Amino acid sequence: MQRAATWVREGRLLEANKEFLRIADEAHSQNFDFHEAEAQRRVAEYQTDDAEALKYLETAEQSLGHNASIAQLDREQELSRILRFRAVRAARAGQRELSAKALTQLDSLASKTRDGVVQSSWHGAAGALLFEAGKYKESIAHLTEDRDNPYSMALLSQAY
Repeated sequence: MQRAATWVREGRLLEANKEFLRIADEAHSQNFDFHEAEAQRRVAEYQTDDAEALKYLETAEQSLGHNASIAQLDREQELSRILRFRAVRAARAGQRELSAKALTQLDSLASKTRDGVVQSSWHGAAGALLFEAGKYKESIAHLTEDRDNPYSMALLSQAY
């Protein structure tokens, strides 16, 4: 995945797509569902088209359900990342219902665990959606809870 991430940083997105999707296929064939889902999600993250990103996020979520071999914590963390990006991308694509559904699922997941990754995903999504709605003051509280995400930090600086 490091090689694929390097392609992304260099702006060579076709190469990145090929590498991430090769990793996802290989992970699928070896029943490494977590890695398959992660690779699919990472492809979604840098897509310029929101509809295309949403397709990859759907595939990533489906990958988490192929078998029960994923540890619950790993599954919850990866699902939270998927839901976070789905909520934001769906909102940007004008799919408000899908965005709200993803945020509701993420809120439910976050209410059941104190895991830092899940909490950050929830705060990042909630903050981004509040920001998109022009509720800058309300978004600040959430975005400050997602300090490790550069997207959230960029929105936070704009919200201030």
